[in-house]
Amino acid sequence: MKTLSKILAVILSISILLSFPVHAFATTKTGSIFTSSTYTHQSQFDNCKIYQGVDLSKHNGTVNFAKMKKAGVKYVILRAGYRGYATEGTLNKDIKFDEYIAAAAKQGLDIGIYFYSQAITETEAKNEAKKTVSIIKKYKKYINLPVAFDYEFAETSKGRFDSAWKSGKLNKKKCTKIAKAFCEQIKSSGYEPMIYANKSFLNTVIDGKALGKTYPIWLAHYITKTDYDGTYYIWQYSSKGTVNGVEGYVDSNFLYSGSEIEAKVFTAGKIADVAYTGSKTTPKFDVKFDGETLVKGEDYYVTFKNNIEIGTASVTVTGCNDYENVPKAVFTYKIVPTKAATPVLTKRKATSLEVKWDAHENADGYRVSYSENGKHVTLATTTKTEAVLDNLSPAKNYSLIVQAYKTVDKTKYFGIASDELKTCTKPSKVTGIKTDKRSDTYIKLKWDKQNNADKYIVYKYNADKKEFNEYKQVKSNTVKVKDLKGDKKYKFKVKAVKENEKGKTMNGKNSSAFSDYTSPCAPKLKSASSNAYKRLTANHSKVKKVTGYQVKWSTTSSFKQNFKTKKFKGADNLKNTVKTYRSGGSYYVKVRAYKVRNGVTYYSPWSDSAHVYTK
Repeated sequence: MKTLSKILAVILSISILLSFPVHAFATTKTGSIFTSSTYTHQSQFDNCKIYQGVDLSKHNGTVNFAKMKKAGVKYVILRAGYRGYATEGTLNKDIKFDEYIAAAAKQGLDIGIYFYSQAITETEAKNEAKKTVSIIKKYKKYINLPVAFDYEFAETSKGRFDSAWKSGKLNKKKCTKIAKAFCEQIKSSGYEPMIYANKSFLNTVIDGKALGKTYPIWLAHYITKTDYDGTYYIWQYSSKGTVNGVEGYVDSNFLYSGSEIEAKVFTAGKIADVAYTGSKTTPKFDVKFDGETLVKGEDYYVTFKNNIEIGTASVTVTGCNDYENVPKAVFTYKIVPTKAATPVLTKRKATSLEVKWDAHENADGYRVSYSENGKHVTLATTTKTEAVLDNLSPAKNYSLIVQAYKTVDKTKYFGIASDELKTCTKPSKVTGIKTDKRSDTYIKLKWDKQNNADKYIVYKYNADKKEFNEYKQVKSNTVKVKDLKGDKKYKFKVKAVKENEKGKTMNGKNSSAFSDYTSPCAPKLKSASSNAYKRLTANHSKVKKVTGYQVKWSTTSSFKQNFKTKKFKGADNLKNTVKTYRSGGSYYVKVRAYKVRNGVTYYSPWSDSAHVYTK
């Protein structure tokens, strides 16, 4: 069972969301394990889990809780006590309560409580709540469902509550306050309160809808499809159910919950694997009940089974003293081969590592693995004492471990991990080199990034020595090669570098050679003039061996709008005239050279600009 506060938070959140009248019925139906009928649930419970259970008092006599649980009962709501309906209204404990709650707890059933009330004042209701707490407090550890205020008439003229209502001493407003007084007293004692009443009572004697916004409602309505239009948590749909383990009739209930319910039982965290020694293993671990850590010897004792040989061992936790009624709990752990030898690196490549290790005396085989982002990643499983680890990432750090395993009943039991081998793969060959930008004095190169590389070495070809010489080392996947000559071909290579586990650098393979040209040199604009109507002429210097020149003119000095361009072929074509849109206009002019190689056009930088007015 989730902690009671969490479950009730879900209950009340459902109540708040559905605090206005609900009449709709869903198609969800449930066959009762207590009656021969099928019941239709309201649409407010479409997303809830539905559990079947009973409520019991001394009138149910001897109950076999084991049989009842086996029949499908998930929970029981037990009467702790009651107020006599006579004038004196004495408070009494249900004589079967201690027997019932101990037996229910031992079966791991979910347990709730109710008190039969005949209160006619708020003070009496508070005293009933105090009486309830005094009865149940030593069993608090077992109770994980609410403590209910069972408010109903005794259906006799001698009944103190019946008489007070008929005489007018009590009315709906006062009875609502009485119910609230009980609930608040229960709440102040650390329990979750609940109100039990039938449909008519909720509508006419107390304000069930208003109370349902604060406290869970346990609705009694003996019908297969209730039309109660308030919120409720439990529906008691019959008083004449039958179930194995109880003689006679039982009250039958559906409980609705937004989360899984689980009874209070012993819990323990995962027990760590224990290395094989040839002797009995008795690992230490914490045992908890309802979140509280218990003391071994005072609250529980343990017994072990199959705890010598490699395989699965079990430990049984049995409660004692205050926890003697808690069901026994069985936990398992693994006995595994001892620590494996640390692997040794024998060879490394960009996408693989080869390792070896010393043999283990109890091993049928070995697993090589590493951890990444909290997940265990297996690289190889082998019966040998060496392995080739393929499909690795280039230039990446790995912390490798080896575990010996022993096969028992077709199950592999992996042993204690070796110490880590911290190593890494080599960088791979750099690919994807291209020119990102260029001018007549530089080429900016870019290539595919290797995520795990520490840096890159860029090489530039030396034509005189006919060899590649180191130009620069960079951490990013770009470099600007400067001090170049215009309109000239250059060749480059790049390789990635990684620092290995010993602090030494490892070089990847050189990339394939990449070659490209710098831009042609920029022409110098000597003058800009207008010698004819709507014409302007750019007069510029010559650039050798180019294909031609491109003139750009604009009405703005930034050349970002109202501009045009025109190309003129020929390296010797140094006076280039263009037609403008208007006469007497203000224009800015600049020029650049271009050269076409193998279908690719290389442009020089633009010249300085000049200002001119057209005729």
